[in-house]
Amino acid sequence: MSLASSVFAVAAIVVAPVVILAHGPLNLLWELSRAVHKPGSPSALLGFGDPGVGLIIAVLKFVVGIVLVCWMSKVFIHEMKERLPESSGKPLDSYSIAAGCLTGTVYVIAVMLGFALLIVPGVVVLVRGAVCIPVSIAERRGPIAALRRSWELTEGWHWPIQGVVALLILMGAGTIAVLVGLLVWIPGGTTVLGKSILLTVANVVGWSTITAVESAMYVRLAFKEEPRRSSAALGNAACVRDPL
Repeated sequence: MSLASSVFAVAAIVVAPVVILAHGPLNLLWELSRAVHKPGSPSALLGFGDPGVGLIIAVLKFVVGIVLVCWMSKVFIHEMKERLPESSGKPLDSYSIAAGCLTGTVYVIAVMLGFALLIVPGVVVLVRGAVCIPVSIAERRGPIAALRRSWELTEGWHWPIQGVVALLILMGAGTIAVLVGLLVWIPGGTTVLGKSILLTVANVVGWSTITAVESAMYVRLAFKEEPRRSSAALGNAACVRDPL
């Protein structure tokens, strides 16, 4: 089985059920909180009228989402572990997930601040920090160290990575267009339950794709760095043996 087929199988068999079980109920609660303004809606009867409820659900969605992304990254990297360099082959444990969650949160905040300032800094941080979560998980680094390491790995690869990001954005826009069409076309698609189901499907497809691509980029970039390190080490050794 090829690496792509193996990753796809892991996404379909392992990742998808976990995302559905973990995020599906939150998506349902989220849609209930948004439908509270409708007269006689179940949301009003369940007490979702408090604005704070929607904020709490949004925060829970973010926290659960970042944990799921880090867990998926760990799963995908583990699947690709034969291709990881020796320097990154440390055990993947709970600390890795915790570090990845903290790094992911810092990364999201940094990207949002960059876009809020002048947009361009946001694009730069988005691209150069693209592999910070896999770095944090595979190499057990904290947020700042992971972002610095991601910056080093992506040096010279800005435009290719930006192209990948643009492709993912286009795929996301296409997925949203399809889901909007399904909301209208499928009977019951515009109901709270229908929208929560389609939103969960979008989470599964979007997060699995993005996380798999980020993990693959990390493996590829880390591999490309190893020959440079080996060559530099050999060159230093030669200078030591023959200083002339």
